[in-house]
Amino acid sequence: MGGPPPAMGGPMGGPPPPAMGGPMGGPPPPMGGYGAPPGAPPPMGGYGAPPGPPPPMGGYGAPPGAPPPMANPAPPMGGYGAPPMGGPAPMGGYPPAGQPMGGPAPMSPPYLASRSAARAGAPVEPYKDTIRIVLIMFGALLLASFVVPLSLDPLGFHWDALSSDKLDGLGKFLTVYPAAAGVLALVFGLVPLATVPRGALAAMLGLVPVVLGLVLYLKDAKDIEWQTLVAFVGALTLVPGLLLRNVYQSQILPRVLVTVGALCVIVPLLVPSGGGDPPVKALIDGISDAPGKAKVIAILKLVPLILAAVSLIAWMPAPSTAGAGVLAWCIILTGVVTGYIAVIVNGHLGDVVPAQLNRVLLGDWVGAAFAGLIGYGLATIFGKSLEHS
Repeated sequence: MGGPPPAMGGPMGGPPPPAMGGPMGGPPPPMGGYGAPPGAPPPMGGYGAPPGPPPPMGGYGAPPGAPPPMANPAPPMGGYGAPPMGGPAPMGGYPPAGQPMGGPAPMSPPYLASRSAARAGAPVEPYKDTIRIVLIMFGALLLASFVVPLSLDPLGFHWDALSSDKLDGLGKFLTVYPAAAGVLALVFGLVPLATVPRGALAAMLGLVPVVLGLVLYLKDAKDIEWQTLVAFVGALTLVPGLLLRNVYQSQILPRVLVTVGALCVIVPLLVPSGGGDPPVKALIDGISDAPGKAKVIAILKLVPLILAAVSLIAWMPAPSTAGAGVLAWCIILTGVVTGYIAVIVNGHLGDVVPAQLNRVLLGDWVGAAFAGLIGYGLATIFGKSLEHS
């Protein structure tokens, strides 16, 4: 009674209990910043961490007076899951979804040079626009060859012969066929069609008179000459082969077709027919024996042989085109150019043109049109198979 009161919390008035957490009555350790002794700096995030440098910028609990945290800290150098420019760092150190481990995702598929080179050597439908132009151009020429008068003095037209009894049914068909082929060529060139069917139709228009002429020859000939058959094969191979060689420089098929077609022109001129000298000797002798301007016409007869021989440069290695496209058109237009030159060399245009207007102006264009339709039509068909080879 009258003494000091016992300390609160002490049992039976004994001494007070030790402070919580402190061993042997020592001061308690700081628990996460709580209960730190006066004047001690705040702990760095962990429990019981010793005093150290100030907390990192951008963390919570920055001491008073610290600069404001940075809005977008710099991404870690070289670590996994580096954030994009200006974005926050990923949580946990893992890369963002869809990004492979070990580095950033590629922006685009790798460039394959081999695949690109293969496509360059096998273009897709290279005659898609050309076959349409060829059909329209040669169709107009074929139609004009039927409409233009045969002569001006007297005035005559092709359809006058249709009412004549001198022509049989086949003769009338051959007379009207250029007009029919011209109209169909214009239609096939203007209407929407796939490239390969358009090329097949063009080839058919050109092959009809050629095949029909061969059939008539085989039907009426007593002794079939091999030169005629060889010339037929050359018409189907030389121009199409050159057109293919101009586009598919690394393929072997165009070279083979050009070689076959060139030999079909050269061999008949080098091999004697029925003994004696080869036909090419007669052509060369004609140049030396022809008088004056006639030498020019004799030289023109050698043009097909020269063009066929030059076509063999198609074996030049890729990527050179070997001028195959130019050679193809030279062969197509050989008859037209030589025909005009012959008319000019022979002279007397004032008498020849009125009497043979259609033949002088458009007669040789009919053969050139059929040759062009065959060449581009077959080249379109063969080229489709070369795209995948």
